[in-house]
Amino acid sequence: MRAYQELTIIPGDDINPYFIWGKLYMQLHLALVEVQNPDGRVNIGVSFPKYRYQPDSDKPIATLGNQLRIFAPDRAQLETLNLNKWLERLSDYVHLPSIQDLSPDKIKGHMQVSRFRQDKNQQRITRRYANRHDMEYTEAKRERNQRYAEAHGISLAAAERHYDRPKLQQPPYINMQSLSGEQRYRLEINQQPINQAQTGTYNTYALSSIATVPHW
Repeated sequence: MRAYQELTIIPGDDINPYFIWGKLYMQLHLALVEVQNPDGRVNIGVSFPKYRYQPDSDKPIATLGNQLRIFAPDRAQLETLNLNKWLERLSDYVHLPSIQDLSPDKIKGHMQVSRFRQDKNQQRITRRYANRHDMEYTEAKRERNQRYAEAHGISLAAAERHYDRPKLQQPPYINMQSLSGEQRYRLEINQQPINQAQTGTYNTYALSSIATVPHW
């Protein structure tokens, strides 16, 4: 990534910033649909510089903050995206600076920003896992619990309790509306630091569970 734009939602007393997030992100999604390749992928990724998610603290925190960085491999792709056009109606609520070149000296790390999906039906997920790995259901359940325990640093018994009564996560989200306007949904965001930069493409929300974006 060699170019970026950093949007800021302008605070105001008359309007909820999460309402602006919904409008802003819908416009970004529409802009990305216009530049997607035949596989429905784009070369443009995003990060939320002020993202915070601390679900297990005494006072749980889940916020996107008020900034969005949009990255592209070069200036030409951001110029083609033309966010000035797509966000024109939001100019009173969103500050949109010009496209900036990204200096390697500025980068302090890497972020993976993906769409979060709740694991609500453990049995269905386990059946899929069993089919994918060609194993029996009980074996798949045991393996999933072991992996969950290792990933979260908890005991196997605690992982088994989570399996039976999963605690749903509530990461920061954006209220979205389908392009037909008939369905509303939450675009839940998971953002986490990654040691090594990973190349790849992004979906038309500029999110990826593989490709990373620069972080500072």
